[in-house]
Amino acid sequence: AAALGVVECEACTILGVDPLATDEQIREVWLALVRANHPDRLTAQGLPEEAIAMATRKLAVINDAYDRLRRERGLVAA
Repeated sequence: AAALGVVECEACTILGVDPLATDEQIREVWLALVRANHPDRLTAQGLPEEAIAMATRKLAVINDAYDRLRRERGLVAA
């Protein structure tokens, strides 16, 4: 698909960012997702344990995608 000008980026899809987004734009989206999905925040809101467990899993996926993008872009040591 890259030949058609479409960049495949699973981590970008998970984070909901354009593959051509700047490092700073990606960081801002990641921070917003972390804030929205952080288990501590949901606990403070009184959500049930099941919702908090789901948020914990979702946050792990978000963080993994962000870490992969940062490695791919050479922002951290592999």
